[in-house]
Amino acid sequence: MLVSHAVEEMLLAKDYTSSSNRRRREVYDDFVGWAEREGVPDLSQLSRPIVRRYIADVRTRPNRKNGGHYASATQHTHAAYVRALLRWCVDEGWLNEDVVRNFEMPKLEKKVVHVLTYHHYELMMKSAGEGFMDALHTRDRAILSLMMDTGLRAMEVCSLRREDVSITPHESFIRVFGKGRKEREVGLGKQAKIAMRRCELQGRPESSSPLFFLDRASKPLTPNAIDRMLYRLRDVAGRKHFEGIRVSAHTLRHTFAVHYMESGSGDIYKLSRLLGHESVSTTERYLRAFQARDARRNSRSVLDAIS
Repeated sequence: MLVSHAVEEMLLAKDYTSSSNRRRREVYDDFVGWAEREGVPDLSQLSRPIVRRYIADVRTRPNRKNGGHYASATQHTHAAYVRALLRWCVDEGWLNEDVVRNFEMPKLEKKVVHVLTYHHYELMMKSAGEGFMDALHTRDRAILSLMMDTGLRAMEVCSLRREDVSITPHESFIRVFGKGRKEREVGLGKQAKIAMRRCELQGRPESSSPLFFLDRASKPLTPNAIDRMLYRLRDVAGRKHFEGIRVSAHTLRHTFAVHYMESGSGDIYKLSRLLGHESVSTTERYLRAFQARDARRNSRSVLDAIS
């Protein structure tokens, strides 16, 4: 069986979300194209050394965006998706199990996560009131408050429905459908609750759409649209205030997680549930960022101490 045919079979058999299916398609198209260029288009021709060559190729190929190599997270994603494909083929009886035995994954770099401060948040909230339509002011502030308060993924914000938002004097929360169609409930703080309520009453165009957030044409938002909104707010506030920080939806997610741990609001297992992570190991990188920041802030100068 051709590798390309196995890919089609797997994507038909698996119930991936549209965004996950799209990302996997990109990786599998890359793997199939590489296999065809290497002269091994059939599953029966794959072996452990050949798969290792593909992973090595991903690790060393140039990244056209920055001139360097792919980030370790990108390398890891390629390897993880290819491993999932090959293991599925083994389960189907189309591939020898030896091909995926002791599958070597690229190492993930352990980096300190750069996050926003409350001052950054205030600057961006102020920027949301400058320019564009009044309705967008209210919507942008609601999105910014929601993401800072809950750590939602951009896609989760875009897919949030009106019926998923519950705001009452006693309890306010949202119902989120995250990766793998897993449902979770996340509470809203006072600031986010007020911003969301204002958006619901004043910042949403007349539309029969079930989605909570819409663009100025009453169409659904996209993750790219949210990132563009954040870049615009950063630019209005002044880039000099955000030096060294990538202002994106994922940065807001990092920010929520790190400040959550700093505030002592709960343990890493609760944070993992709030973020919708499948494994607590994914959440641990936020803990490493928190520990690095805490160590820097509370460290004592040896020289000052002995002088």
